[in-house]
Amino acid sequence: MDKELITLLKSMKDDPAIGGGFDASAAWQRVADRSGFEENTQPRRYTFREYLEYVVWHTTHVIVKPVAASFAVFLFAIAGWVSAANISANTLPGDQLYPLKLGIEQAQLSLAFSANQRAMLQVEFASNRLEEMVEVVATRSVDEPEVVRLAVERVKSEVSSIMDELVYQTGGNATELAKAVGRLDDTYQNSVSSSTTADLPQSIQDGVQELKEIIDNTEDQAVEVIITAHELTDDEETAHELRTAFEKELVRVQALVQDSESFAVAIELKQEGAYRRAFQVLKEIELDYLDSLEEVSEQVSE
Repeated sequence: MDKELITLLKSMKDDPAIGGGFDASAAWQRVADRSGFEENTQPRRYTFREYLEYVVWHTTHVIVKPVAASFAVFLFAIAGWVSAANISANTLPGDQLYPLKLGIEQAQLSLAFSANQRAMLQVEFASNRLEEMVEVVATRSVDEPEVVRLAVERVKSEVSSIMDELVYQTGGNATELAKAVGRLDDTYQNSVSSSTTADLPQSIQDGVQELKEIIDNTEDQAVEVIITAHELTDDEETAHELRTAFEKELVRVQALVQDSESFAVAIELKQEGAYRRAFQVLKEIELDYLDSLEEVSEQVSE
């Protein structure tokens, strides 16, 4: 029985009904005749140009796409950083992005390419701290006194940094910084005055008073630097800065002391170009006035 089954299967293996005896050549001939193909085909021979085009295509898909993807990620990162930087520009002490704002300013300082640009940036950043302090005092002094204290400390840090550069720097760097400070000294004083309010805790009021003294000393040092530069170079630009500084100081002291014969002495010294002595006379007038006020106060208290 098994032998008969095996014999039957062997006889059926080549039966066309179940796929036996398949002739690929004959099948292709039938397909070619039906479709209009050539019966005899040869493998295509590719040219050098076709090989080159394939290599270029493969390179663009394997290399350029990942590079493009990486570049896109880089652009998104840059766009996000720029957006964060723009948002941080309006932040105040205590805000989450405020440290980013300070970091961007420090980066700008490190990239300054001239003494004049660096000086302008330093004064601008100090002005920013003063504006922040004024806004914080106006909006957060009641609910967030610690934020006000932080704002005051930031101003003190910026102005103290300017003071240090005026003291220890020499040459054009200090002179340019002194000129920049001189042009904005009124702004500094007004900002501090507007931040002095009885609503602030005493510790913060003391900090504001200390800040005022730092600004006064910085302005005096700026004048000293400009005077020294004028004595060394005697150029018209520093002379103009000194004339402007003297006129402002004269008006300020005259507002305190209504009448003093020494004012005429200071003005005459200024006209002679003896600016150092002229500023000293104004300082002496102010100190004499403050001493007299202190004496009167002591007499009244007794």
